[in-house]
Parts: sequence; C-alpha cells; structure tokens
Amino acid sequence: MGTAAGRDQSAAASRIDNNMTINRTLLITAILAASAFLPVAESNAQRLYVSIEDRPYYRHGREYWRDDVRYVWMPGYRTSNGRWIRGRYVQRERRRTPINRLQRRHERVHRAIFGR
Repeated sequence: MGTAAGRDQSAAASRIDNNMTINRTLLITAILAASAFLPVAESNAQRLYVSIEDRPYYRHGREYWRDDVRYVWMPGYRTSNGRWIRGRYVQRERRRTPINRLQRRHERVHRAIFGR
C-alpha cells in the first residue's frame, strides 16, 4: 500500500513540474510576442566619451599669470600606494616689475600708520 501511494505522489509531482514548465514557456513566449509589436524607439543620441585619465590642462592652458604670480600646470600622478592625485596648477614665480606710484604711496601710508 505504501508503494502505490508513493507512485501516485511522484506522478502528481511530475505532472505539476510539467505544468509549471509549460506555463513558464507560454508566459515567456507571450511576453516576447507582445514586445515584438511595440514600436522601436529611435534615438538621436549624441556620442558620449568617458575619459578615465587626467586631462592635460584645465581652464588656463599650460601656464597663466594672476596678478604677479605665474602658475604652471602639474599633471596628475599615481602615488606608491595606488592613490590618484589629480593634476593642478602650482605657483612657480613672482613677476619682477618696477614698483609703480600707487604701490609707493601705499607703502608710505602703511609706514606712517604702522611705523614699518
């Protein structure tokens, strides 16, 4: 009696598995068939480039002057432990220009107020 019940249960389980497989297959087929009739979206996408590396220069080119200081681009580099240091502008030198009249006046007033 135990063996007949076991056969009936395995047959029922087999039928359930077959029904689930058929249902899954029908569902996937229905989804694919429905998506075949959907309109295909046309894209007017522009090209997109992703740059992994550091750019050679940013806003000012290789070097630029601000007031009397020259800044030079120093490119990025990787440290010994693998960390990336971004490129940046670094201060290099001061411009040697003759002192104009406004600067001289400012120095005279500063000396008069603060006593040098």
